[in-house]
This record gives sequence, C-alpha cells and structure tokens, in this order.
Amino acid sequence: TTVIWTCRGCKKGDHVCLKMLRRDKHRCVCSHSLEDHDHRGYSCSVEGCECGRFRYLLRLGKVAARCECKHKHLDHSPTPPYACRRSICNCKEFRSSMQCPCGHAWSQHETSFTRKRYPKGTKEWVAVSSSSTSTNDSSSNRQSSSYARNASSAT
Repeated sequence: TTVIWTCRGCKKGDHVCLKMLRRDKHRCVCSHSLEDHDHRGYSCSVEGCECGRFRYLLRLGKVAARCECKHKHLDHSPTPPYACRRSICNCKEFRSSMQCPCGHAWSQHETSFTRKRYPKGTKEWVAVSSSSTSTNDSSSNRQSSSYARNASSAT
C-alpha cells in the first residue's frame, strides 16, 4: 500500500501532490510518523495516541503547518475534526493556511491509500506551483522551485 496526498482543488488528472514512498519520513497530525501507523495507515501504534488514521501534516523545512488559531498541531486533538485543546481557544477544527506547492491549502487535501506500486526512483513530490505554470515570470518560477525543494526536504 502506498499513501498519497491528493488535492480536491486540482484538475482530476493532476490531483496527486505527494507519494509517501518512505514510511519513516512523513508525519501525521498526531505528530507520529507513517511508520508508527499500521501497514494500511490506520491506527497509530504509539502507546496512548488516540489517532485512528494517518493524515499527512504539511511541513516546510522543519516547520509544521499551524492552525489558523495560531496553535500548533500538537495543541489539537489527533482525531477529526482536530479541535484545539487549549482552554482559551474556541477553535473547533484544525485549519492551516499553509499551501502545498500545487497552490491549494492543506484543507483542500486528503490522505488516501492505493495499491499502486511506483518504480524505484519515483519522485515523492509531484505537485508544482500553479504560478509556475501560468506565468513566464522567472522570479515566480524560482520561488515555486525553491518551495518544492524545501517541501521535499521536510518530508
């Protein structure tokens, strides 16, 4: 089983943004790696974790996506809708404005599971910034390429 991160906002043919080919490399909203979840990506094996299903958490470098309430994912429940646990916060759902290289927000994506096998050497990050495909401006191309490199090094 391969875990993929798909985007509901992208065209149907281009909806796979990330193929998680290394189970030790990617983190869930519960903060544990894909490797810490069973082979199908469901229950987390870390003792005391309430997570019932792996859901990819976008990172840029070492910085994980934060919720719009400004609290970290660790301050939120590891189960949907990932309500904030901070007593001073009324946030009912983890929502991050951090964007994938495809140009859509984390909330537009979902973690899916497929039996498709990818050949050795397949790139994990396949999303490309929409700005790099819609303009010939070399500065936006450099910026989106830099973002994709940083996103891939984070995972």
